[in-house]
Amino acid sequence: MEYSIYLPPDYQLSQRKYPVLYLLHGYTDDETGWVQFGEVKAIADQSIENGELTPTIIAMPDAGVSWYVNSADGKVKFEDFMVKEFIPYIDATYKTRATKQFRAVAGLSMGGMGTCIMAMKHPDLFSSAAPLSAATWTEDEIETMPDDRWVSALGLPFGRN
Repeated sequence: MEYSIYLPPDYQLSQRKYPVLYLLHGYTDDETGWVQFGEVKAIADQSIENGELTPTIIAMPDAGVSWYVNSADGKVKFEDFMVKEFIPYIDATYKTRATKQFRAVAGLSMGGMGTCIMAMKHPDLFSSAAPLSAATWTEDEIETMPDDRWVSALGLPFGRN
């Protein structure tokens, strides 16, 4: 699984352990979106330098168009991957403070929906959640969504029917 990682400027020199923000990308984006378009490095570096952000690791996984869930057909298990593999991998590979109190999740659009899902289904893992412009729908919007829109945007993870 591809991912991007932001390490604070003092990471290589410090013996400290860091909190982690899991930053989730939007629909049709990938693990590079926050780096390329969101300028995560420049913003994080500046925020740390100004004292507005504590030095933090930012992990950005590539979720494809999974909506951060296990697919209805069982072929793509992104939620399981995130919870059972990715978070433990980040904690084992990097100098993290590997407890809920030092772990947050945030995301934009599809990543905002993923943020809601991760935070609500796994409250034991995250102390904070920031869904940004989360892609969510009302029950009525889902029931009346044209079939072609459903199939193209949501059919893969949620089933084609």
